[in-house]
Amino acid sequence: MIGIFTPLYSRPDFARFAALQFAAQTVKPDLVAFHQNGTPGSFEWAIEDLELPYLHHWMHTPEQLENQCLWYSIPLRFLIESGCEYFFWADHDEIYRSNHIEESIKDLQNSYMVINSTGGLLKVKPGFYEYYRGPFTAHDPGGISSSMAFNRTFAEELLNDLEANTEHFWADNVVSKVTMPKFFHKHNPDKMTVTYVCHQGTVSSSHWLE
Repeated sequence: MIGIFTPLYSRPDFARFAALQFAAQTVKPDLVAFHQNGTPGSFEWAIEDLELPYLHHWMHTPEQLENQCLWYSIPLRFLIESGCEYFFWADHDEIYRSNHIEESIKDLQNSYMVINSTGGLLKVKPGFYEYYRGPFTAHDPGGISSSMAFNRTFAEELLNDLEANTEHFWADNVVSKVTMPKFFHKHNPDKMTVTYVCHQGTVSSSHWLE
């Protein structure tokens, strides 16, 4: 059973784009957990008309969660409790190639966790875009964090680490500094299935546009 968990913040349009990208995968997910936080009203309406080829669960936390680990740990816990065996860390504003799930699961047959160490980088702002393909080392896990996929053993340990975290601000730092050292993992330089999108609303990288 394949699960995707993705935080949502203030962008109903990105929620719809993500839902459609997941539906276009050559290997479909079984369950997608969307976790909206930081806005009082749910914007599940953005996907309610779609006939999606997977089950989805919309989780809404009205208050803004300052602890970034909760953006991910809340939907990750739901997927674990729902019986998923493969887990995909996804962000709502990335571009996912249609073979992302298929290729990641191939890599997970001989590793606990996999991440794209090469990928695309798309910078966008009004009247401007710039696109790059190649090595991606800006994120702490050594690749594009939103390309990470892992098996159930890794997911259960990661959930414990995210919920216990008091040291790291960024959730992917918990992955790289706490969970990854415990397991055999794979940085795949040969597959590029995710493009990281940097825009003015990006929490961690909007300064790249300056």
